[in-house]
This record gives sequence, C-alpha cells and structure tokens, in this order.
Amino acid sequence: MKVMLGKFTFALGPEKQIDFTGPRVMAKLDVPGAPPIYQDMGEDEHTYAWSGVLRGNSAERDCKALLKLKESASDLKLIAGMINKTTRIREFNYSYIRKNYIRYSITLIEIQNEPAPFVASVVTNVIESVVQVVAAAVANPIVPPEPDYYTYTMKSGDTLWGLAVQYYGDGNSWPKIADASGISNPRTIPDGYEVKIPKG
Repeated sequence: MKVMLGKFTFALGPEKQIDFTGPRVMAKLDVPGAPPIYQDMGEDEHTYAWSGVLRGNSAERDCKALLKLKESASDLKLIAGMINKTTRIREFNYSYIRKNYIRYSITLIEIQNEPAPFVASVVTNVIESVVQVVAAAVANPIVPPEPDYYTYTMKSGDTLWGLAVQYYGDGNSWPKIADASGISNPRTIPDGYEVKIPKG
C-alpha cells in the first residue's frame, strides 16, 4: 500500500501497516461517601504511525524536508486507503545508514476541531459597534446636575452679610452661607476665599 503525505509518497516498511490510535478517555470522579463515577470524556487525539526506508538519490533531501515540516508544524494531507485526513508531524526519527538508504519512523497527529481562523470582519464588526456606542454618547451626552449653590470669591471689603443681602435680600441669612462654606468665624475670611451660596 502507498501512503501520500503532502507531496511525499511512502512505501510502508516490512509490516505493511499504519498504526492508528484514537483512545477514549474515561475520567474517574471521586465523590466522598459515594462510589466513584466514571465519565466518558470522548475520544482523545488520533495518531497515525508507520516505519519504512527512504531510498534513492533523494533520500537525504527528503529526510531534511520532513524534519523541516515537523519543526514548522505544517498541515499535511494524509491519504492511505480509506484514510483521508489533515495531519501534522509529531515525531520523525531516522537512522542514517547511507546517503541513499535512511530508515525512519513517523508519527502524525490528526488536526481536529481547529479554531476558526481570525477574520477581519470580526474586527470590523467590533469597531462598528464601538463607533455606534460613541456616537450615541456624543448625541445624548450625560449632563451633570447643576450644583445647588453659587460660588463667590471673597474680595477686600466683602462680608457674608453683604452677600446675603445681595442674593437673598436679607442680611440675616448670612449663617446659611457660612454653614455651606465651612466658615466658623465670619470676621476672618481671607481675600480669595471661595464661598458657597445656597440657591433658594
């Protein structure tokens, strides 16, 4: 039987067989005070393996090329009888007998459930969503509530009594300004001090 792996064609070794593994994994769950529970986790990874000889003038070149494919983890199509799978080389071992006669053994791993390739349209959709959110925020900005007081910077000659007359029409309301501004002694307010004048 001939085996095709990417651009390579192999004649199987003396056994004339490909070894396949695809074991099922069983997980044992220990529950205190109860008998163990066995959970079928499904099939583990599938591997294909065989051995043979690379012969002829291209044996050394083919050996080097297979080593490079292993190192680069390249996807390779495996076709042999009823097997038609996408694989990668897991192991490639060889015995260099002479330049045109190299014994080898190879193990492949089947590529299953590969993640979907990264698609530019996903990024485009995310960017469009962000743009829509930003546009909505610009069109309907959140306006902070207006403070419930006026601010005034004290100058030379200003008094809380005078501010109360100016804002409330009644000098006796000066304690409201003092309380809101954290002023304990209204006679010692320095120039430049910012006072809060409650509205209403």
